Amino acid sequence: MEQNSIDLATVATLKEILEDDFTELIETFLMDANIRITEMKDILANDDAVSQLEFPAHTLKGSSGNVGAVKLSRYCAQLVDSVREGDTDTEGLMVVVDDIVAEYGSLVPQLNSLI
Repeated sequence: MEQNSIDLATVATLKEILEDDFTELIETFLMDANIRITEMKDILANDDAVSQLEFPAHTLKGSSGNVGAVKLSRYCAQLVDSVREGDTDTEGLMVVVDDIVAEYGSLVPQLNSLI
């Protein structure tokens, strides 16, 4: 597992605290992350709605950090910052969303292996 993708110390702490509920947390995170990513793609398909990217990106940033998915959280933070700074370059924003999609894709098997 890439050390910069998942903070294993966070995962270990969550497993210890949540015990049997850890599996539900990861499953819920993965399901919600997929929804947020779909929202981001849909927003980018509508050039006039770029400012709406902040909510799903911010939500995914927080939940990613909570489960130790630090690289995904960093990509989401980058997207949030870009939107807050008024970036309306949909091509540039899509590059970041593509990074988010790719990182999520690599996280799914990694997180599933931990449950």
